[in-house]
Amino acid sequence: MTSRPVIERPADDVFAATDRGPISVAQFCADVRWVAERLPDCTYLVNLCQSRYGFMVVFFAAAVSRRITLLPGRRDVADAATIGDIFATRAFVRGATGIVTDGALRDTPAIAAIGKPVYHFASHGATFGRQHMPFSMDEPVTCAGVFVVPGDVIVGDGEGAVCIPIALVEEVVRDALVQEEREAFALECVQAGEPSIDLFPLAPNRVPDFEAWKAAKNRS
Repeated sequence: MTSRPVIERPADDVFAATDRGPISVAQFCADVRWVAERLPDCTYLVNLCQSRYGFMVVFFAAAVSRRITLLPGRRDVADAATIGDIFATRAFVRGATGIVTDGALRDTPAIAAIGKPVYHFASHGATFGRQHMPFSMDEPVTCAGVFVVPGDVIVGDGEGAVCIPIALVEEVVRDALVQEEREAFALECVQAGEPSIDLFPLAPNRVPDFEAWKAAKNRS
């Protein structure tokens, strides 16, 4: 932890006004040091504090302990797009396989016509320069409150997109395939007229039926 002062102001100065009342510089510094001493052993932090004072405390705690703070995406900025059809087309021409933003799109109908997977929070006609600016690439980010690291796997369908940490991909794929098979069994039974009770989710008393169905399916 750095030995430099958190803030160079008289200790009894009011630093912030909160619901608890005024917070002095001394109290703010004490709060920062208390949080900094309890931060996990990591390089990056995602600051999701909702209160302005709490956010500032964690931000300074990360700074004095030499950690990198990842700011959450501003989902309230829906009046300026993060990308339009020209930049989206350029990204896909350069090899991008999809676009995910918790901000807005510009030229939404034109981007949809490209036929590539694009997930967004809102649509707006204003260009990104009104509120945003490109900063870096291949860096950890937060998107819609989710921490994403380069190398993580993004999977999307018609309902949305999820981020799978690379270390969990094999486990998630294995469990997902099992779940898909169980749901296929349940759907077939329901289509045949059975009630969904004990089928979705699959109850222990129906596991033998599921295993028999799976064995018959594998033989065919």
